[in-house]
Amino acid sequence: MYKYVIRQGTRYTSFTERIDLSAGAFLRLPNDAIIPTFNFTYGNFAVGIAYDINISPLNEIDLLESFFYNTKIPTHKIEIQKGNIIKDCSSFIKSHLRTVKANNGIKTFEPYISRLKELKLKLSKID
Repeated sequence: MYKYVIRQGTRYTSFTERIDLSAGAFLRLPNDAIIPTFNFTYGNFAVGIAYDINISPLNEIDLLESFFYNTKIPTHKIEIQKGNIIKDCSSFIKSHLRTVKANNGIKTFEPYISRLKELKLKLSKID
């Protein structure tokens, strides 16, 4: 946090009030969000603003979920890679989304997101 004093207030008479501005940022763990903050203080009164900027992979999961929700899911088999065939796209999507949400940020489960991205790319080409 950085604080800049615009005007120092008087110590005993309270004739002039202290005015300062401060700015900073916080990190919500585990690397989930950055929160920039800005504050204005006049005497004993303070006004501040903060905003959460999501930096987690969950945002990517939400985008994938939104895509699949708004896309017509085929009922036939789809080959997303040579030898990697999805027989039931609807079940595949549900199970993979459930898995990545429950294990968000764990590297072991990155192939699940990769397969969902591959399916998204394949479905985008079909439309």
